[in-house]
Amino acid sequence: MLAAGNLNYALVDFEHPMIERLDIDGEPSLLLYEHRREITGYLYFPRDRHATGAMEQFVRDYLACIERLLADAQATVLGPG
Repeated sequence: MLAAGNLNYALVDFEHPMIERLDIDGEPSLLLYEHRREITGYLYFPRDRHATGAMEQFVRDYLACIERLLADAQATVLGPG
């Protein structure tokens, strides 16, 4: 039995069975999952509504945000306004 406040976890190796042939054309969605001690991600978006360059910029901005948070775990994230 776990003591109050403790959290245990175990790594689960997961290979997505459809990732090689998955073809989604829906709203932009970001899929992140842990695999072999790293985070892997995919961004899916409808090409007829979003420019590839804009989505590439979104990914760069997202990674910059994550890197900033990792660099300073005490950083404050401010909302709009």
